[in-house]
Amino acid sequence: SIAPGEAIEVSLHVVQPLEQDDGRYALVLPTVVGPRFVPEDAQGRPTIPDADRVRAPILPEGMVSCADIDVSVALEPGIRPVGLRSTFHAIDIERQADVAFVTMDAGTEGAPVVANRDFELSWTLGAAQPQAAIVARLIGEVRDVRRLGSAAYDLCMVACGRLDVYYERHLNSWDAAAGELIAREAGAITSDTSGARARPDDTVAAAPGVHDAFLAVLQRSIDASPGTS
Repeated sequence: SIAPGEAIEVSLHVVQPLEQDDGRYALVLPTVVGPRFVPEDAQGRPTIPDADRVRAPILPEGMVSCADIDVSVALEPGIRPVGLRSTFHAIDIERQADVAFVTMDAGTEGAPVVANRDFELSWTLGAAQPQAAIVARLIGEVRDVRRLGSAAYDLCMVACGRLDVYYERHLNSWDAAAGELIAREAGAITSDTSGARARPDDTVAAAPGVHDAFLAVLQRSIDASPGTS
């Protein structure tokens, strides 16, 4: 039992998948237990005999019955998260490279945040919406997917015929320029995902016999992956 006025600390470790809804991810931490539902008849009278025992009492105005809450989130999805927002709380955001650290903002007066609202944090992965969503849909359409770590090296692998296709988005110009030229001079077809001229932010290089077919498969995967277009 907890003695009156005694402080306790509760630590929760939760592991759960985060679903994507129209390109946004959301982390929801329920912190509020609402009044129990009590059914009523047409006259507004409760239909269960012990309604008074399960209904939450009404507090006098100005009285706070819930505890303070402090939530900190270290967000490290592997790609820089953007558009961070909390539906019900003010938040502070600090960044270290691609990691975002989110804390509750107690306000200018430093008043504690009380647990009278659920904590909900949402974000997107911006222009770099994860290619994992696209690749996951490509797996069943291609023989294998490899990631060698260097755009220039990968493009040279296409040039010499060791890879059939290279695809990447959001490269820097110095990552792709030389490799794309080598692949093109070796006979590969280079383009963006629409078939137009290759760009650092959208590069496809493929053997002539598979280029058009790969673009069709790739576009289907992009269209089927929310937020990746």
